[in-house]
Amino acid sequence: MKFPIFPDFFAFRPIFFSEFQLYHVAFPYICALIETFTPLDKRYGIDILKLKPGKHSFDFELKPAFFKEFGGEMAEQMEGTVKLELEKTGSVLKCLFHLNGKATLACDRCLLPFDYPIVTTQQILYSYEKNPLSDVEESPLDEVYFIDRKTDFLDFKQDFYDFFCLAIPFRKIPEDCPSEKCPPEVLKAVGLQDEAETDDSEVLLL
Repeated sequence: MKFPIFPDFFAFRPIFFSEFQLYHVAFPYICALIETFTPLDKRYGIDILKLKPGKHSFDFELKPAFFKEFGGEMAEQMEGTVKLELEKTGSVLKCLFHLNGKATLACDRCLLPFDYPIVTTQQILYSYEKNPLSDVEESPLDEVYFIDRKTDFLDFKQDFYDFFCLAIPFRKIPEDCPSEKCPPEVLKAVGLQDEAETDDSEVLLL
């Protein structure tokens, strides 16, 4: 079926190219064009083209809807804020991200939900030069990104999500577990239920 609003692209193909081969070659370029014209979400980034040298501060709020866009198990279970302290010196942009939030996790012992506080700091170094550490007096940062002089915007959306996910512990057990809130079978498994029954019986005997 041919669409009248588009030219007959395949009418001009060489005879040794099949339609599948042409689609296979053109598809990456089409995806690149779509990405180029996709509106940039500037809520989670900063404009740096006219940023003056010195220290700057920016605040970001991450609601559950932000994490829902990435999907996965943690969708709609995290929220928090990010305070960015940026220092521009010469050809270097030093970014410190102070994260403060919480994640609702399931306890690995009893599967009951609990709120896990997220308080951490991450850092990224952006540089226009290949040897950025020559302008930095402190120890090398965890990550170094090289950017072009024409770069006008830094998008931290993926970084924010990664920072919060990295703050989640591998072993998810709250400090007060086991407690009275845990199911009886969990208390019995860790030996607390038997101790509680023994203490009660001793009180009754007295």
